[in-house]
Amino acid sequence: MKRSLRTLLGAVAALVFTGTLLSAPANGQTKAILGCDWGTNHDVYVECVGGADRYSAVGRARNYFYGQIHLWGPNLDVWGPVGDWPSASGQGHNGGWVCAEGWRINPDGSRSSVGLPCVQVT
Repeated sequence: MKRSLRTLLGAVAALVFTGTLLSAPANGQTKAILGCDWGTNHDVYVECVGGADRYSAVGRARNYFYGQIHLWGPNLDVWGPVGDWPSASGQGHNGGWVCAEGWRINPDGSRSSVGLPCVQVT
């Protein structure tokens, strides 16, 4: 009986650990996996599909703000239009980091960064 309980607890622990690995990183910081993935940080979300041969990426507001998204990575550098719930998208190639930075436009016209999530393309 002790052996089967130990086996069951080991299986549950493995599932919990696997689920932790597959979930978003704490505070939406950077993470690296094969191909592309998604990430979030504060008010910005970045998603990437494909791999180093060719990838498509999108950065967008995760929470409301008025501003602009700057999306960049290997062979990719795009500024989205200024507006409510801003977004930017594009395609690139080669391995490296893909990042989306949100820029809130303040009432005085200045800009404030509201998040910079990154994912790795491999």
